[in-house]
Order: sequence, then C-alpha cells, then structure tokens
Amino acid sequence: MHAEGAKMFLIVILLLLFILILLLVKIYIHVNYTFLDNEQQLYISISIYRFRILSKSLDYFRKENIEETSLWESIENSTFNKKMDSFVTKIKSMHQALQTVLRRTRLHEFTWSTQFGTGEASSTGTLSGVLWSGKGFLTGYLKEKVILNCEPVISVDPKYQEETLETNLDCTVSIRLGQIIRALMKVRRIIKKGGK
Repeated sequence: MHAEGAKMFLIVILLLLFILILLLVKIYIHVNYTFLDNEQQLYISISIYRFRILSKSLDYFRKENIEETSLWESIENSTFNKKMDSFVTKIKSMHQALQTVLRRTRLHEFTWSTQFGTGEASSTGTLSGVLWSGKGFLTGYLKEKVILNCEPVISVDPKYQEETLETNLDCTVSIRLGQIIRALMKVRRIIKKGGK
C-alpha cells in the first residue's frame, strides 16, 4: 500500500515537473512577408530551441478581373480605409493581451524595407513621409515594449517616376510557452466580453 502511494506521488511529481518545463520552453517564431508585383507571400515558422516544429507558406495572387487602379487611388479608396479602421479597432481591443506577450518577448531580428512610387512626385513624397512616420512609430513602440536582442532596421525608398510597391518584412521573436498560453486566455476572456 505504501509502495503504491509512493509510486503515485512520484508520478504526480514527475508530471508537475514536465508541465513546468513545458511552460518554460522557449518558442521561436519567424515571420517573413513579401509584397512584390501585386503578389503577396507570407512565411511563418515555429521552432523550439532552434528545432523547427512547424512551417507554413501562404501565397496570395491578385485576381486578373479586378479593375486596375493606381496605387494612390487604392490608398484613397474608402474600402481600404474601412479595412484599416476595422484592423486598428481589433488591435486596440486586444491591447492588454498584446502587452502581456510583448513584455516577455525577445526580438532577435526585425528588418522592414519598402520601395514604392505612385507615378506622381508629389503624392510619392507625401506617402514617403507617412511611411517613415509609421515605421518610426512601430519601431519606437517595439523598443519600448519588447526585450531587444537586435536593433530594428527600417528603410523607405521612394521611386518618384514609377508606379510600384515592393515591401519585405523579416521578424524573429522568442517567448516562453507559458506566456503564450496566458495571453491566449486573456484574448479568450476579451472575446467573451465582446460577445455579450
């Protein structure tokens, strides 16, 4: 009887140790996003201590039957603005959960380059300033909220005589599994409150 009790106690201890180790495991997430010639590609990989456990590549191609519009017209389009407003609203609602994650997140790589032109020098110059401001705000936010293991690198290359848009984003972060679970639980609570 005592032997069985001791065996059960040992199993419980080992199980608790396993759960503790699992929660402390560091997850590495690498994201690469590319927009080139109206084609988008998103690549995500997840690793545990550099051993890749998941990788996924998604390709998005522009449909041929979509009416051609200039880059500047697309940005001014009300549908585009509505989508951006909706995105910002969702991010704001998740802000608390996001901060919980970011405080424990280590940034290992962040490189974001953009080449663009609207075909008009004046609007290209205007958008160039907007992009620099947006990227500067984002990198400042990251520097304030995450643990930096690298210096974020951003660039904007305006093409005043061309109508083009190319961008590439490379980002690698790491966070412990326990922190991810905690953040997901917060997100779930926020979604439940929003649904009431």
